[in-house]
Amino acid sequence: MLLYNLDRGDWDGDLLEHFGIPRTILPEVAPTQSTFGEAVIDRHSIPITCSIGDQQASLAGLGGLRAGMANVNYGTGGFFLVNTGPQRCAVPGLLTSIAWSNKKETTYLLEGTVNGIGPLWTWLRDLGLIKSEKEIDAACARSKERVFFLPALIGLGAPHWDNTVQTALFGLTAACRKEDLVRGAVEGIAFLMTDIYRAIRAEGSIPIGKIITSGGGSQIKSLLQIQADLFGKPISVTQDPEATVRGAGFLAGEEAGVVDRKDFQFTVPREKFSPRIGKTEREEVYLRWQQAIALARSWR
Repeated sequence: MLLYNLDRGDWDGDLLEHFGIPRTILPEVAPTQSTFGEAVIDRHSIPITCSIGDQQASLAGLGGLRAGMANVNYGTGGFFLVNTGPQRCAVPGLLTSIAWSNKKETTYLLEGTVNGIGPLWTWLRDLGLIKSEKEIDAACARSKERVFFLPALIGLGAPHWDNTVQTALFGLTAACRKEDLVRGAVEGIAFLMTDIYRAIRAEGSIPIGKIITSGGGSQIKSLLQIQADLFGKPISVTQDPEATVRGAGFLAGEEAGVVDRKDFQFTVPREKFSPRIGKTEREEVYLRWQQAIALARSWR
């Protein structure tokens, strides 16, 4: 509702007054880890001790409880989250929110979104460029020409926030084949994630330590390798489909006093991707990307 005050941990009185919303019609606000009541399941009363969003729960389940831990999630949409610890940080173009909280402390995060990853795969299938996502790695391996592909089927998310820009391709030549278009789409997703990553790095005071990837798109190895190349930083991938449940369950158990943080078993990464290109090449290709996105945004 955008009426919550992150500093006070309650509804924002000034905003309620501005919009004419009586405080009495709003529910009570409680920390993420609280005693919310009970659920009766098969005649058993189960205490409800955690209420949390899916992305935040996934970050916790992946082991992102320390400041600097980050998660890149490739699902229907894409998300880059970084734990900023007890310090609430603001970066232009990104979202600041609470990761999780209890009566003693609040942990904050920064979040950036990439729109329409799932719809992009569907679009590639509808065009006949791939039959399924399982063909993407092979197509990228066959690609020989670089095409700069801005995937904006439903506009651009963070840090651009432009819902008017349209999908665009740059660098097409007679030598281009469908494999190059597929690879361009994959690189486009990785470039948009890199825009978020660089916005955080440009702020200067927010460390980004270990990066763990998750979501259906994390099974595409070419995407993860390109992402590591553009980040200039290793990324690990997990195969655990239940990181969200694991994180919510852990936080609930901790509040109930049945789980100890130092003993909790987080998701174990199954593979690590390290950068294969140097800084000079990385900066050159990213400059080309910036030129492409500027051209696309200027075209109306």
